[in-house]
Amino acid sequence: LPLHKYRYQYNAVLGIDPETFEGDHDVNFGAFMGAPNATYFHLLWDGMNDPQYSNLSYRVTWGGWAHDSCRKSFALAIKRPDLVHLTEHLYQFPFPGKGAGRGPRGRIHPALYHKTARNHVLHMSGFEWHSLRTEQLRWKPSIWGNIIWPNVLKAANDPSLPPISSELRHCLNWLQTKLTDRGYIDPPLDANSSGSDPPPYTSAIRI
Repeated sequence: LPLHKYRYQYNAVLGIDPETFEGDHDVNFGAFMGAPNATYFHLLWDGMNDPQYSNLSYRVTWGGWAHDSCRKSFALAIKRPDLVHLTEHLYQFPFPGKGAGRGPRGRIHPALYHKTARNHVLHMSGFEWHSLRTEQLRWKPSIWGNIIWPNVLKAANDPSLPPISSELRHCLNWLQTKLTDRGYIDPPLDANSSGSDPPPYTSAIRI
């Protein structure tokens, strides 16, 4: 799996995309990956009692959500590039009007669709507080129906991996229902139905 190289090759990894936060360099706070005791994460959390890192730590100096989540982590990565690996493949899905999320409402821009498809991790936030987020995720072509959900099911049903537990299988079933009810993916076609071909993700469903 693509993520294995991040888990085992680096002590700390950050996703970075210069387009997604007010035109500023933005580290994807939702896609930090690394070893549990990586020095980078300790410095970002409390500065490890070193004054030169106080202004870059989350716990010691509070600068607001965006500043602490995005800019501090990036600034620390620039200060200590020996401690962290930056990659565009841990991708923060942009809000409408930001970066690749720019464009008319109602459809996902082709650049955003293809950028989403080629990345290994996709971080989304703002479901409860951003007015356009849930609307955006129902736009066509479907990010969830064509990219995210097919890959979730592909991993869940990969015969080369150990089978997932019954509890996790139940969770997948529940999640598919929620995604369908909220309009993020189309309902799977009944096996006896006729007409158009099913969406790409339905062929992988074995929940």
